[in-house]
Amino acid sequence: MKIPWLTLLLLTWVHIVHALTFPKLPSIPSLFHSKKTYTEGERVDLIVNTVTSKKSNIPYSYYNIPFVCPPTENVNPVYMSLAEILHGDNFMQSDYVLNFKQDQPCLRICDRIMKNRNILKSINLIKNDYIADWLIDGLPGSTTFISDSLSDENKKYYVPGFPIGYTDGNDAFINNHIMMVIRYNSESDNTYSIVGFEIYPKSVDSFNCPGASKKFNPVKLDPNAETQLIHFTYSIYWREDSSITYSNRWNYYLDSSIIDSNGNLITSTNKSIHWISLINSFVIISLVSIVLGSIFLITFKSSSSNTIQPSSSPFLNIAHTAFNKPVWPHFLAILAGSGIQLIFTTLTTGLVSLLFIKNTFGHETTTLSAAVAILIIGGFFAGFSSIQLLKLFLINSQPNSTVGQLSYKKTIIISSLSGSPQL
Repeated sequence: MKIPWLTLLLLTWVHIVHALTFPKLPSIPSLFHSKKTYTEGERVDLIVNTVTSKKSNIPYSYYNIPFVCPPTENVNPVYMSLAEILHGDNFMQSDYVLNFKQDQPCLRICDRIMKNRNILKSINLIKNDYIADWLIDGLPGSTTFISDSLSDENKKYYVPGFPIGYTDGNDAFINNHIMMVIRYNSESDNTYSIVGFEIYPKSVDSFNCPGASKKFNPVKLDPNAETQLIHFTYSIYWREDSSITYSNRWNYYLDSSIIDSNGNLITSTNKSIHWISLINSFVIISLVSIVLGSIFLITFKSSSSNTIQPSSSPFLNIAHTAFNKPVWPHFLAILAGSGIQLIFTTLTTGLVSLLFIKNTFGHETTTLSAAVAILIIGGFFAGFSSIQLLKLFLINSQPNSTVGQLSYKKTIIISSLSGSPQL
């Protein structure tokens, strides 16, 4: 049995969309991210991402930071989707060893001797409030805050990322010890799901992990030192939390843009931005409506005063004038198809986000993946509408012509170009 060429084209299209938009690893959240469960003792991958700051527009890959432990030969980059690349992510494996439900009070990852130029660079990063981004099972490692302005049932919330250090006056201190608290929930058949990833960074001047003790001295970076030895350690604690389920684990995360430097929620700024966005959208829609209404009214009056066809209605005259062959019909067909593709992408992405993507925060790459996939699918409607519009122009300008007289080469070129400008 012969397979129709349209079926082969559709299958090829699906594979291209999947390759471009959907992540390869289950540890990275995606539109079809399935629930992953773990058993006791199972290895859990810790993925490091980027280091960013609100005070600077320059992000860094985690392993490009001058004071982190360099990766071993076992560390490999994580395959990313197009949406994650556009989002600016840079996922890498790490040398941190995590085994499910197995606490590790103190582990030593490396001792690093920093040269003076690296010390100065680290001081600059710390003073610019750079934060590191780690992930476990798609959840970002987060700083924990408690706020009285939240509901009584849940006063705790997470802000993704953790500071790489802190300042005290003109002095900079590096967070060389990381305490991780991973919260999980029990599932069926002695399996568990991860529902929380808390990080508590500390600055410790020795290779002994402080634990819950506060009797330790921090590591102060000396800008005048030629070299400085720093010990990097970490600890892991697994805690069961039945109050958090896998389906609502993102409810505890808040955007860092609504948090001030003291960890308090900012409500007035968020409301003002919300109203400014609404007013801005209303003004734009009103201006576009006025312009389109003015154009339609002028065209209507011009067609009404036409003496060539007095018996025709104004609307028929408008239709006849609008579908006359333009100067560049092929170019107009391409632009019209691209506009249809953009409208289809915007409306469909909004509908998909409304129905299927419940939490927009933490799922930026999910929404972007869906938008890219819908944009590619919309290329079909762009090509189809462009060809139909081109047929209408050519047939109206040449009443004796037929559809079959259109050039196949031009048809293929128009169909391909009309679906590609948005990409």
